[in-house]
Amino acid sequence: MPSYRHISHAGNFADVVKHVVLCLLIEALQRDAARICVIDCHAGAGRYDLRSRGAMRKGEWHRGIAKVVDTPTAPSCLAGYRGAVGALNEPGALRFYPGSPRIIRALLRPGDRLIATELSPHEYALLEQEFTDDDQVRLHCGDGYQVLESCLPPAERHGLVLLDPTFQCEDELACVTTALERAVRRWPTGTFAVWYPLDSRPSRVSFHNAIAASGMQRVLVGELSTEPETEQRPLTGCGMLVVNAPPAIAPTMEQALHWLYQRLKVDPRSGVDTRWLVDESPAR
Repeated sequence: MPSYRHISHAGNFADVVKHVVLCLLIEALQRDAARICVIDCHAGAGRYDLRSRGAMRKGEWHRGIAKVVDTPTAPSCLAGYRGAVGALNEPGALRFYPGSPRIIRALLRPGDRLIATELSPHEYALLEQEFTDDDQVRLHCGDGYQVLESCLPPAERHGLVLLDPTFQCEDELACVTTALERAVRRWPTGTFAVWYPLDSRPSRVSFHNAIAASGMQRVLVGELSTEPETEQRPLTGCGMLVVNAPPAIAPTMEQALHWLYQRLKVDPRSGVDTRWLVDESPAR
């Protein structure tokens, strides 16, 4: 199986959806906690050159961040995300797209922390270059699931875990479910976010059912598709599942996803679905 190359997909619609929700979650947690820890289990590199050969080969960012970054009608809830992208670029000249660790770092306050893990030695070397001598960032080269177990619980009571695997394995959602169950037991006050593709309806339903039956609390789902799935374009939508979601995040996430949909949609037969998979029960 060929290795996954982040650069080929950097800044595409799925990155935009994932990173917008990531920013909304961090900002919501920061409103209620003096310090947070964010753990990025599949970090990739810190930034991607959209003019590089790898990014230009497919040009997926033209159908993603390019449709969002300079739009004056963007809602205020996207300010953090747009600011993180803008910080790497000259005004009106989009060239670099930040990976999730760079976006997270842009939102950290003094006292907040980032723990980022990357399995690929090549990507990890780029990640190290991005965060040289940064006291608020700790890096690990290894398997994200294994490193996550070793990091939990962190010293901070509140924070966020981002699980964003490449989904090259057929049973990836089963691995995610197991990792979530273990992680929530070790850090019950943490918030956990999973990105997943909408390219396999049966496995997605099984994933949702397993999470709903697990006893996890306040599980919020947000999904966006840009066009119907075809053999030529198997990835036309993605979702974010959030465990222990901040209750106030739901309307903000819905607003953001609906706005993104209007910018990113290719076919009107697609759409947005935001719902509580498990209702807003108080945390245990």
